[in-house]
Amino acid sequence: METGTLDKTRSLDADIKTETKLTKRVVVALDVRSNDHGDLVVTKGDQYDVRENHKEGVVEGRGGVRNLGKPVSLARRYYQEGADEIAFLNITSFRQGVIEDMPMLQVLEEASKNIFVPLTVGGGIRSYTEPISGRTWSALEVASRYFRAGADKVCL
Repeated sequence: METGTLDKTRSLDADIKTETKLTKRVVVALDVRSNDHGDLVVTKGDQYDVRENHKEGVVEGRGGVRNLGKPVSLARRYYQEGADEIAFLNITSFRQGVIEDMPMLQVLEEASKNIFVPLTVGGGIRSYTEPISGRTWSALEVASRYFRAGADKVCL
């Protein structure tokens, strides 16, 4: 913590007998990326590069990546354990065509078949122009494609 950041703060006065109208929600955020074989995997790491340095799985040192499994399988497990929402966050974003991001579209289509909580998708949802055809897609058109695949929300 930076020195002086919180030293002038104080606790809020609260009546513990007062009932809150806030509802607590568990939102699971799954960091999804393409591995070196082109498969989508859920990744956890600490200050990591999204590419493996040695082999698939745990990599030692700074840049270490842990692949936790397939996005739909993990999302299904979290849903069964009581998650209120699942967010698929594409941490590699999109190298080329956003509309043609078939792996993430397939993840949403498969997840929406048997996971009945809001599904959110994020990462790379933006306007872009296809380099070959020159066609421009708006961010709204890109988001619409994800909604049709099963997303309830998009995260920009």
